[in-house]
Amino acid sequence: MAGVTVEDSTKDGTDRQAPGGALSRDGAVTGRGRGAYVSGASSLSETDAASTVTKPQATDPLRVQPGTLFDRIYLVTDVACSARHEWINAAAAAAGVTSPIEMFPVVNASGVDLRNPPLPVADIDASKTPTVSVADVALTVTHRALWQRVFDDKHERVLVLGDTWFPSRSLLTLMPELLAAVDAAVTKERPWHVLLLTRNVAPQGEVESAWTDGRGVATLDRTVTVVPKGGVESAAGGYILSASGANALLAGLTVHRALLGTALGDVPDTTVLSACDNAHFLPGCPENGVAAPASLVDVCAAPGAVLPAAAFPSHAESERVAEPMVLPPGAAEKALTPRARR
Repeated sequence: MAGVTVEDSTKDGTDRQAPGGALSRDGAVTGRGRGAYVSGASSLSETDAASTVTKPQATDPLRVQPGTLFDRIYLVTDVACSARHEWINAAAAAAGVTSPIEMFPVVNASGVDLRNPPLPVADIDASKTPTVSVADVALTVTHRALWQRVFDDKHERVLVLGDTWFPSRSLLTLMPELLAAVDAAVTKERPWHVLLLTRNVAPQGEVESAWTDGRGVATLDRTVTVVPKGGVESAAGGYILSASGANALLAGLTVHRALLGTALGDVPDTTVLSACDNAHFLPGCPENGVAAPASLVDVCAAPGAVLPAAAFPSHAESERVAEPMVLPPGAAEKALTPRARR
């Protein structure tokens, strides 16, 4: 099967959180070498692959002279999940993408203790998020580490992907024009921070104004809109992050209050944009990408400790600790990928 080069996002000579929770001095991710070529045995059948993706294209739509559209493309994934990596390879080949994709290892949920989480957990809205799992917290911690990497490396713009969704060739072909239109409306007082490629909440009518205010969108097949607070939900399948966005998210998302896809839309002082076809909205924005088959959604996801929302403190309460419950296989709330929890 044709594949893309998926590189570990670790660096030589620096401490790095390995998937099992151990630090690696040489920057290697446990079980994988640097510049790993993701292919090999997988539970994804050729029938599944054929029904999900099409034949590879000749030219990489992300390679635009004189450079590329993104400083980095990150794939947030369990580095040991070869089934999903094979599917990503097939989806990338179908979209004509040959640009390097860096694996960013998701924090191992089994190493997260809800009694002493690596990120504070508080102010959970039980009506929207009745329970919190170790996987929920692990995903938030992982993306915060990614934002820190973007900030530290001074990247101007990166593409962040989960491992059960990949952008379509039609979206990637539109991307240079789309980003030019987004950047054209930027002012010093009004930067953009996150550009969503997937979302589940329908656009909220007139509240969702056009970001470009009529400028630079004449040749686009859609209008980029500003997403109001609370209007995201399950957006972590794919998003574009700007340099100012990495800074804003690090400063504003310091507590785990909701699933990552919801939390992205509630960070104070951030501008979140939608690149979905909001005029003809469908949940998940299928016009923008292809989702992995259902058989892959639970692959590599494991049950873990779960606590009810009421077990965590609010700002009005003193901090308290509760014993987590461990659910039997198949019953745990899972959030290792954007499609695993909705």
